[in-house]
This record gives sequence, structure tokens and C-alpha cells, in this order.
Amino acid sequence: MLRLPFYSGNSSNHISIILLLAILSLVSQTLAVFKDGTYTITLPLLKNIYLTADDGNVKLSFSPSYWKVESCGNDSFHIKPLYYDRYLVLLDDQGKVGVTPQPQEWYIPGTKFTDGPYYVGIRDPPGVLTREVGNIKLVPRLDGLGAEQLWHFGFIE
Repeated sequence: MLRLPFYSGNSSNHISIILLLAILSLVSQTLAVFKDGTYTITLPLLKNIYLTADDGNVKLSFSPSYWKVESCGNDSFHIKPLYYDRYLVLLDDQGKVGVTPQPQEWYIPGTKFTDGPYYVGIRDPPGVLTREVGNIKLVPRLDGLGAEQLWHFGFIE
């Protein structure tokens, strides 16, 4: 039997181990560090939604979808859906991402949006991005183009 050096078998140590594992679990659900160790995805505080990194892919654990991170140059990245669903993902050029099931507005805490690029992978409903007081808003498209694509966003002051 494997014995841990800090585990003596009493209940107080057992509770401490459970609490430590719970804290580590919460941290792993809110931060994802890619294998190259240079980019971190931080998330808004939304219940039951978080990302985890695995071999260069990002998994949206609220659904079975996987999202591949691709370099856009100049340390800029976007997330491309490998399997589309009804979720939207927004990634800014600082590597910060916001995720929510059916958003009307996007806001990444602590991020001041500057001139692009910003990308969003969308499926339903089709939309374009506009900015309103530091937030990114999804609004309907009028041209009927397919929505399964990445949208580039760069606002004009």
C-alpha cells in the first residue's frame, strides 16, 4: 500500500488532504497554462464554465467541444472551434478569453480593449461585434452569411 509521508491515518489529516485537493481543483478550473509555458487563459467568473489546456488544445468543459489555439503572430492568438456548438468564445490579443452560453455582451475583467485583433467563434445566432463602453456586444448580421467562421474585430475610436 502506498503511504504518504504527511498522512498518518487520522481524520484531521484526511480532511486537510481533501481541502488541499479541492483548492487545487478550483485553481485548475480557472487557469489553463499551455505546454510552452508562455500563455495563460484567464476566465470570467461564470458558474460551471471553465477551460482546460491539453496538448495545445483547449477544452470547453461545459460542453464536449474542443477549441484549438492558433498563433496569429506577435504573441497574438485566437481560438478556432474544432466542433461547433452554441457557445461563443472571445479571445483578445493579450490571451484573455471570455466564455458564456448565450451572451449579449462580452466583458473581460481587468482588460482594457485596444485596437484589435479580437476574434470570436460563433455559430448561432449569426452576428457581428461592436463595442460599447469597453464591452464587446454581439449584434445580428443582416447579410445572411454563414456564421461558422472566425470574426476579426478592431474598433475605431
